[in-house]
Amino acid sequence: MDHAERIYKEIISEEASHWFINDKYGKKILFKLSTPTIKSIMCGCKLQLFFAIDYHESATYMIVGVRIFDDRIHYLDVTGIHRYQIEHDALESILKEDNVYVEFYNELNICAANAKMQLQTKQKRIVQDLIKNQPFYSGPQCQDSFSFNLSVIFHFENVRNSVSRFG
Repeated sequence: MDHAERIYKEIISEEASHWFINDKYGKKILFKLSTPTIKSIMCGCKLQLFFAIDYHESATYMIVGVRIFDDRIHYLDVTGIHRYQIEHDALESILKEDNVYVEFYNELNICAANAKMQLQTKQKRIVQDLIKNQPFYSGPQCQDSFSFNLSVIFHFENVRNSVSRFG
């Protein structure tokens, strides 16, 4: 399966996510979000990208997220672990640019909006310093190590049953 086919399959299967792309058509970032969230972005709500590194004994994971301030109190975070070398390389390539094209896909897998996002030099350098010379994990998705440690019970008011999850 090639890169474009994998991203297409992920777009149709994910509820919300993001992808970095650098192909023969150019460099861009894809977001899959709900239609109301895309409308909020189109109306001018603030959007931030954030990056983190998770160091494990077996691998180093790059975590990327987008924070969308579509509500005055409660913002929306969409996070994920990037696990393909081609996306690590695409991010590094995007960070060398001043602007990048962004496409927003809705829950019907339709590109509902696109934009040109300006990347600020200071923030680009911070991310470049964070990720440079890092041997990030690339490979199949496995959440065993993430869900294994969960032992939390969430209680919600006005709900008949509490939601519990044990790993």
